[in-house]
Amino acid sequence: MIRVLFAMLVALTLVGCTAPQSAKPESTTSTSATASETPSSEPTETEPAEPAEPTAADFVLKVKTTKKQCFGSAGCNVSIKVDVAYVGAGSVDDLPSNVDITFEVKGGEDPYTSTIELEDGKYSPDKTLISTKTSKAKLTAKITDVDSY
Repeated sequence: MIRVLFAMLVALTLVGCTAPQSAKPESTTSTSATASETPSSEPTETEPAEPAEPTAADFVLKVKTTKKQCFGSAGCNVSIKVDVAYVGAGSVDDLPSNVDITFEVKGGEDPYTSTIELEDGKYSPDKTLISTKTSKAKLTAKITDVDSY
């Protein structure tokens, strides 16, 4: 009987006794070893997104007449205020901290060019006096450039 048990033990040893080892999938062992050896390329915390580079399409300008003094056929002096509104994707808080919006106002005797500085989402409207040839002149503003830094 001892010879039979010894023969069985030798036979199992030669076969490799693979039954207990095959209960654990080899892929799990190698995957967890790989995962623990390889650093994750994904950040563990959410990193703030880079501020989007704004374009002219992200803003709308509004020209508001605050005062108008006309002189018959000599035309008018028009006080205007130019306001800017952000209409781009996301929030104005997503923009870089400083954005310069350069624009041109047409409809006056001469074109008027200026820049509104948007700093941390806040700005002061541009105010100026423009001369027009007639009392019916329509003043419009168009963005010519947007710089951020």
